[in-house]
Formats: sequence, C-alpha cells, structure tokens
Amino acid sequence: MNIKMYMRRGLLCSLMLVLALFSGCKKLLDKRPDSSLTRNDFFRTESDANAALIGVYDAMQTCVGQFWLWGESRGDLVASSDLTNGYPYFQLFDNTTMPIMKWDLPYQLIARANVVITDVPRIVALDNNFSQEESNSVVGQARYLRALAFFYLVRTFNEVPLVLDAPNSDDVNYRPFKTSPENVLKQIEEDLNFAEHSVPVSFGANKEIRGRVTKGGVNALQADVYLWQAKYAEAATAAKKVIDNTTLYTLVESDNWFNIFSVKNSSESIFEVQFDYTLNEINNLLGTSGGYTVNRSLIGYFDGEQDLVR
Repeated sequence: MNIKMYMRRGLLCSLMLVLALFSGCKKLLDKRPDSSLTRNDFFRTESDANAALIGVYDAMQTCVGQFWLWGESRGDLVASSDLTNGYPYFQLFDNTTMPIMKWDLPYQLIARANVVITDVPRIVALDNNFSQEESNSVVGQARYLRALAFFYLVRTFNEVPLVLDAPNSDDVNYRPFKTSPENVLKQIEEDLNFAEHSVPVSFGANKEIRGRVTKGGVNALQADVYLWQAKYAEAATAAKKVIDNTTLYTLVESDNWFNIFSVKNSSESIFEVQFDYTLNEINNLLGTSGGYTVNRSLIGYFDGEQDLVR
C-alpha cells in the first residue's frame, strides 16, 4: 500500500516538474530576436517605407536579362548565330528544363512588392511625417513593379499563380494554383489604375524621372497591356498621355539615335532600370560573344530609301 502511495506521489511530482519546466521555457522561447527585425517591428517610419520600396526596385535589376530573353530576343529585330545555338538554354521551348526559363526572379520581385503593399499603409498612423498621399505613392510604385513582373510572366507562361498576399508566418502555401491569363491581366490593370492615380508626374533628378515609376511609365505600360488584349482605343488613350507630355518625353534626333542605347536616361526613355557600376551593380544580360546580332532586315531599314522608318 505504501509502495503504491509513494509511486503515485513520485509520478505526480514528475508531472509537476515537467509542467514547471515547460511553463518556464515559454518566456525563453518567446523572446524577440536581438539581431534582426521582424516585419511588425520594421515598418514604423517614412524611411522604412522608402527602404522597403528600394528593395523592390533592386529586384528589378536581377530580372532584366530574363525579361529581355522572354521579350525582345524572341522578336524579329534580333538574330542568333552558331554561337548562340550552342547554348541550349537560349532555345525557348515550352518543355525546356534550363534555368533561363525559370520564374523565380520575377516572383521574388512580386514577393517584395506584396510586403510593401501590405505593410506600408499602416505607417501613416505611426509616423506623423508620413502622409496618406506619400503612402499611396510608395504603394503605387510597388503595384506598378508587381504589374510589370506579372505582365512578363503571363505573356511567357500564360497561366501563372497570381500571388497577391504577403504571409507573415510559416503558414504559407508553397504550391499555389495557376490563374487564368484573363484574371492575371485584370489584376495588372487594377494595379496600374491605382498607380496612375498615386505616383507623381515627375521626380527631381533626371535619373529618378527615368528610373522610378512616374505617371508616364504607368501610361506606357497601360498602353502595352491594352494592346496585348486588343483593346486598341484604351491603348491609344494611354499612349497619347505619354506622347503629349513633351516636357518630359521627346524623340531623340535621328543624328543622335544611338544615344538612346549608349547614353543613359535620354529624353526618349520612359522607364529604365538603373545600374551604378561604382557600387558593383551589374546586370545579367548575356552577349554570348557575338551570339546575338542585329537582324539584317533591321539594318535594311536604314538605307537611303527607307531612312524614315524608325
């Protein structure tokens, strides 16, 4: 009898000890990290909002080479040589397994944009120096960049996951379903409509006018999105807004045509991804040692009889 009583007391004491240990560890396990900031702690001031937005622009730099391969390289103005044909990842087939066709870089941009779109608006209530108008401008720029990434994705892959949330926990769906191209394009239009009414017409320095999202950049992308959907009247309206803004955008004179490519941020530029080589910022454009050249048909446009073709 006494043995059983002692065993019960021992078991009860053991259980109480275990419970005490677990309750004592709770505060230890719930400590906030000292070496890094969580999202809830980070978005507090205007400078935090701008820093997060710069992170979205930074993601654009890594997408440049991929966007070019998905876009211009598939057009008629660029021709490949035998050198290029030696690289299987330049063959843009739908069943390729080469990394050049992966979509991870645009989705990294989208993920950063989603964080800005989700978290920046609450800074207005925390920082008296950060107005609702400034918040809308930051969010508008992020929504433009997100729309640009989705536009490249939907044109390249057709059906793609339309990821718009910014999870703040480990409970994340890592295998989202694909979305129809119609719904992706609808979201792109919504993002651009918000951006058009939120971003400024211009910034102070020319580098920022061309390198940051302005109304002209939004209107230019709107025109492209509408053209892709054969909405010609809407495309013409959006394009006219850019064409009529001769204060910021004018065609480069024919004699200086190559300056469009050799000189950064010309008057003909609407939106350019910026790189500063003094900060070791480089792009991932691949020249393949002459593997890509100008198509002869394009060269033919510049002979004496067809010099007006631009």
